[in-house]
Amino acid sequence: MYRDGLAKIAQAAADAKRDIANFGTAHLLFTLIDDSYEAALDKASALLSQRYAMDFHAAAKKYAALGRPEDVAARIAEFHDAGVRHLNLDLLGTAAERDAQLHRFATEVRPLLGHAPAAQHAAN
Repeated sequence: MYRDGLAKIAQAAADAKRDIANFGTAHLLFTLIDDSYEAALDKASALLSQRYAMDFHAAAKKYAALGRPEDVAARIAEFHDAGVRHLNLDLLGTAAERDAQLHRFATEVRPLLGHAPAAQHAAN
């Protein structure tokens, strides 16, 4: 869906004779790292359903990065392959849980993502 949206934007830009070479692509990605995909899905669904006062199970399953570190890294790679260049991670949980999620992301997921160009490191 993301890739299709970018294709529409590119076509509209081409039709308008606009250069979008520097068009920024970003995505908010709900993220929860756990020992299994199922445990992460259950927790994320409960947290997001409470946050948005609606059943978020199907949306969490479809759009979030959930599960073991390799599951989360693979989901991020899918978004990158679709054209996302900047991710805003919403690490789910209480404040203490988010700190633990951030630590797990930095130590367990980030190493699986490969190397970003130096210019991107400087910008972050």
